[in-house]
Amino acid sequence: WYDRNRLVLVVNDSARARIAATPEFRENENQSKREWDLSLDSAGNLDGHAGLDFSGTPAQNLRHVLRLQPDWVIGDWCRQEILHRFPNADTGDFDIQGLEDLAGPLHIRIGFHVPAADDSSRCYTVYRPGSWSRYDWHTSFAPKERFSDVAFQFPLIIEDDVRFSYDASWTLKSDPGSHSITRDFGGYFCRIFSEKTGQVRYRRYFRLSGTRIDRTDYDALRTFLNEVAVLDDQQILIFKE
Repeated sequence: WYDRNRLVLVVNDSARARIAATPEFRENENQSKREWDLSLDSAGNLDGHAGLDFSGTPAQNLRHVLRLQPDWVIGDWCRQEILHRFPNADTGDFDIQGLEDLAGPLHIRIGFHVPAADDSSRCYTVYRPGSWSRYDWHTSFAPKERFSDVAFQFPLIIEDDVRFSYDASWTLKSDPGSHSITRDFGGYFCRIFSEKTGQVRYRRYFRLSGTRIDRTDYDALRTFLNEVAVLDDQQILIFKE
């Protein structure tokens, strides 16, 4: 990303020089997509599979971190990705495709298992799927006057698709619904819905359209990020009668 959208001096074979800008990534070229397939059995054990796909700058940045590392370091990175969201999880096999394709996408697959809570009297489980993907940007911008524009490294799109299946002994208590926010500099959408009995699905979409936001829009940016943070705390509650 640090070579993108930069002014450079171009000199041709005739020694003629000109100033030009390097190509800029657009948000649809910088994508992070996460698919989660989760299954909750009657005892409260959760089996999961994560599919993480990155393109553009997110792929390049992560490839820079992992490409020359031994397998145990890559495995530890995969394990931390799961533990960050499921602290008591046991990770299984993982697979990464695209480490050697320096300009292409990066695909990561991770299997994991989350054992049931030790508390046998517990009759519910709560998930906040929006928190698995969000960036806590809303904590980074103080509520005070801004004297310069806000600059981000690159525009991006983040998508999450969570498919959650649960045993017939559990009951879904969360209300389906959707929310959307649209601003000149970005957008957000989330939806909780049930496609069939025993399954609930959550979809999330976050978009940052540019790399620079005028200081006059600073309050609007803060409001947008705080609204996203609130919506990311929505709960999926699974209850056992």
